[in-house]
Amino acid sequence: QLKDLIQRTNKKYGKPSAEKFVIRRVTIDGVLIRFKIEQELRIGLGDKLCNRYGNKGVISLIEDDKKMPRTPFGDRVDIILNPIGLIGRMNMGQLYELYCGLISKELGRRIIKLNDRSQVIDMLRRVLVKLDGSKGQKSSTRMINNMSKLSDAQFKNLVNQIKETGFVPIIIPPFQALKHQDINSALKVLGLKSAYHLFLPEFGVKTKNPVTVGYMYISKLEHIADLKVFGRSTGPVVAKTLQPTSGKRHEGGQRLGELDTYSFISY
Repeated sequence: QLKDLIQRTNKKYGKPSAEKFVIRRVTIDGVLIRFKIEQELRIGLGDKLCNRYGNKGVISLIEDDKKMPRTPFGDRVDIILNPIGLIGRMNMGQLYELYCGLISKELGRRIIKLNDRSQVIDMLRRVLVKLDGSKGQKSSTRMINNMSKLSDAQFKNLVNQIKETGFVPIIIPPFQALKHQDINSALKVLGLKSAYHLFLPEFGVKTKNPVTVGYMYISKLEHIADLKVFGRSTGPVVAKTLQPTSGKRHEGGQRLGELDTYSFISY
């Protein structure tokens, strides 16, 4: 039965029926079964995150949700980024995405409360035109026209998707980047600000200065602190130098470079 299953699988995916497998230069007789195991790892200190604009950094603190700053909308902040990363990288695109995410969230809040289809389309038209950098606002005009042609069932399905996600998709065409004046205009249409005073629950006060807040995509990189931590006392050494062998695979040590040393000293 197993051989029949393998033959059907090979035929389905176009693989040769008598494929040979070699592991460590030894040909395997019979069937090779590979298992892929997925493991969900909780994020921790030292793990690396990045956004879509070249910014990356490690997690320096994981705070309790109850102590995280709150926005005027009642949402808790998930991640606080170091502003030096913006100045050092000089990538303003992440601010544009942050504000577009804020606009998208506000549109979602308002559309959920509206029942009239014409009001929803009118609101989207007033906002999306401001965020359209294409010539003659062709992109937003096409999108609004397509939404106007939806049937009642299709339009209801669209609103239900917005309710589930809480966001209205905003598509910026390639090579048609927005200007900050366009984003400011869209913010004004919805009565939004470029920065807010956030409430700090731990101290019961608001921030002295307004803080830029919004929504953006954050990705987790493969640099996981728990997998990098490794130590040894005695073990294999290189015969010529008597230094520890390199690499965890060979029970070796890990190099502490100049910048690593500075990090330890500063900590």
